[in-house]
Amino acid sequence: GNPAAAACITALGLDKRFDFTKAYWLVTGVAGVDPADASAGSAMWASWVVDGDLCRAIDPRDMPPSWTHSIFPLGAWQDLRQPYPPEADARIAKR
Repeated sequence: GNPAAAACITALGLDKRFDFTKAYWLVTGVAGVDPADASAGSAMWASWVVDGDLCRAIDPRDMPPSWTHSIFPLGAWQDLRQPYPPEADARIAKR
């Protein structure tokens, strides 16, 4: 996944055998887009990236009214809340 790829590229970039002082890196990814904003296959340039492997997302139309975002961290039970503590797993399993 992404963490393994990041580790490999970091190792390559830190290897003294290679000179990347005049190199460009092209990083690709796949994301959804509102059809009103772009068509399928459009090229986009981003100022920042969200690693989707570290979060979950739901359709904004399905999220509870109290939520402000439809993306939430792994292990979280609400949007923008820190994942629940490990001891909570035992309480949830007993239900």
